Amino acid sequence: MLSTLPYDITRIAWYFGWPLGITDEFLKEMQDTPNMLEIGLALGVVSTLGSLLTHGLIARWGEVWPRWVWWKRGRTIHPATAVVPAGFVAVVLIPGRLMAVRGFELGSWGITGPAILWMVRGAALGVATYLYQLRRRGVCRSCGQG
Repeated sequence: MLSTLPYDITRIAWYFGWPLGITDEFLKEMQDTPNMLEIGLALGVVSTLGSLLTHGLIARWGEVWPRWVWWKRGRTIHPATAVVPAGFVAVVLIPGRLMAVRGFELGSWGITGPAILWMVRGAALGVATYLYQLRRRGVCRSCGQG
């Protein structure tokens, strides 16, 4: 879950005008490009929310809808509701990391540096998704084992 923090923090910092991991010139260029900082902020926030949802793969609230989802509160979450999107994201993050390594520059580490941790994020999310699926799969109809 914490592997996304460098990415999230840099994007939020840029939105507020702090050139964390980038040059002042690049920040100015982003500020001059319409909606670029807003998109970066949105990506940082979505990444943070994704990390919180990852926790649901190992927590009880990932199996039963929480009370704040009033229209489904207390019902069991269908395993595919978590497994399909989490599995997709886990698979997509690993190639994203490879692109980040190829374009890494020390002077502008904030652009691609945090994305290097996507490999960790993708692998951890993949393992958590697989274990969630194993835990939630139920009893086999053929052999009767879980």
